[in-house]
Amino acid sequence: GYVTDIREENVVQPLLVTTSAIKLAAECVRSILKIDDIVMAVR
Repeated sequence: GYVTDIREENVVQPLLVTTSAIKLAAECVRSILKIDDIVMAVR
């Protein structure tokens, strides 16, 4: 394989995919922080 410009290759990523990935990442962070709060409260 080789590196190319995705615009030249006409590769597009739908906005829905990007926003869904960001929302999922935010939910994961929220869950991790909740777990951390629970662990710290138990100590």
